[in-house]
Amino acid sequence: MITPMTLESLLVTRDQQVIGVLRPAMEKLSIDVEVCRGARSGNEILQSEKFDAVIVDCDDLEGGLDLLQGLRKSISNKNSVSFAILNGSTTTQAAFDMGAQFVLQKPISQVNATRCFSAALSF
Repeated sequence: MITPMTLESLLVTRDQQVIGVLRPAMEKLSIDVEVCRGARSGNEILQSEKFDAVIVDCDDLEGGLDLLQGLRKSISNKNSVSFAILNGSTTTQAAFDMGAQFVLQKPISQVNATRCFSAALSF
């Protein structure tokens, strides 16, 4: 019997509300979630591990925007689907210009998260 491949994601945020909404939404879609609470440690993880998706809290995590921009330069994760989480400081267009393929605005709802990740699965 062939088991379906589980997708791997890295969520870089310190925001408990974001973790509480995104983790169950992603797990429902068979996406494993590794949570990292700092941009520097997230960058270190991205240098050594490959992820199908990388979700970065850009506005509320120091170094988040740099992490998003650097994603396309990383060898192992340059093709990962990237998500920017915004909270009003960064525009959606700026996030796209920095390499995000999807944008989530805070506060994130379960419905919006599920829609966004479902769309990304077909991406």
